[in-house]
Amino acid sequence: MIISIFIIFILLNNNVLLFGQEISGTVFEMNDETPVEFVNISITGRNVGTLSDKDGKYTLQINPEYHNDTLRFSSVGYHSYSVKVSDFMELDSKNVSLEKKIDDLKEVLVRSKKNREKKFMQKVWGWFTSCRTKTDDTNNPTAETDK
Repeated sequence: MIISIFIIFILLNNNVLLFGQEISGTVFEMNDETPVEFVNISITGRNVGTLSDKDGKYTLQINPEYHNDTLRFSSVGYHSYSVKVSDFMELDSKNVSLEKKIDDLKEVLVRSKKNREKKFMQKVWGWFTSCRTKTDDTNNPTAETDK
């Protein structure tokens, strides 16, 4: 009986070694400490990652083989934060603050293709009608005298 309990205890402890350590925390905005939702949290170069929820909370399973890799927190509109996994694991708090990223965008002018075609056709029609009246005037010698 004691041996079976001991074996179960050893197997449960080995799960931590096999499956790694679970880390949990919250991602905040740096200036006002509001939670940042849907932040991408991943280990660079690996297929390991998660997203923070609507309250900025996240949970991620970290295997021991990833301790030399880089953990990256990124979200649209914020500067990314990268840290070595082993350094992050040693921190007391797993909460992360992201700084807002402000980009100035240049003005974009949107034009309708339909209006361009319409204006082009108006120019062509105007050119066509002006050419037609000129040829009518040159072919009709009495046009000058009637005026």
